Amino acid sequence: VKIGSNVTIAAQSGLAGLVNVQDNVCINGQVGVAPLINIGKGAQINGKSLVHCDIKDYEIWSGNPAMAHFTYLRAYSYLKRKFARKINE
Repeated sequence: VKIGSNVTIAAQSGLAGLVNVQDNVCINGQVGVAPLINIGKGAQINGKSLVHCDIKDYEIWSGNPAMAHFTYLRAYSYLKRKFARKINE
């Protein structure tokens, strides 16, 4: 594990194997990072996420499995609309 400067890692987070965490990264609570992952400079990983691929500089990732935050929000809103229709029918 290689950790850069000014990195915040919250409680109950795990980094497995060879992980490269660059400068100014924020890893929130209950995050799991798989082996052989590079986390770019200034990236943020939101809580309860499972990272399985590299994260580029200054990206925000969420979810299980983790994905770019805007992709996560799009998928979440789609599922919310889909299940809301079934409940209302």
